[in-house]
Parts: sequence; structure tokens; C-alpha cells
Amino acid sequence: SLVSGGLANINAPQGTFIGFATSPGSTAADGEGRNGVYTAALLEHLRKPNLTLDQLFNAVSGSVKKKTNNQQVPWKASSMSEDLYLRN
Repeated sequence: SLVSGGLANINAPQGTFIGFATSPGSTAADGEGRNGVYTAALLEHLRKPNLTLDQLFNAVSGSVKKKTNNQQVPWKASSMSEDLYLRN
């Protein structure tokens, strides 16, 4: 099927986590610096130790929504059944 614009909905295979900069059918903000709003938030929160993948994504999502005045809402497709911790 054709997508009229923005992110197409995707299903994650078993054991997969996919984080998107925006929700299906929407487009992501470019931001003002070297990186887009989502990438800048991801780089910021990746520095925090001992977060689960879900905690990281929730923090990134909160930052993106705040920075874009709720105009951009990150989205995830996940079939994870256990916590995955990111360690620095």
C-alpha cells in the first residue's frame, strides 16, 4: 500500500525493539543544530547509566514532546518480553 506521507506503521519481529522519531503518518522535526530533535534527545539520554531500553525511550520521548510542544510524538514497535539494560 502507498503511504501519503510520514512514517508508515511497522510491526516488530519477535524479540525486537524499534524506536521511531515520530508516530505513524507524521514527520519528524529537523531541529536547530547538527541533529534532529529525536537524535539530540537520544544522544542526551544515552549518557545516563543503567537504564532499560524502555526507560531510555520514555525519557527520549518526553524530551522530544516537550521540545516540540507535543507536535512530535516518538513511537516504538516492540515485542520485547524482558528488560534490556544499557550500561555505560
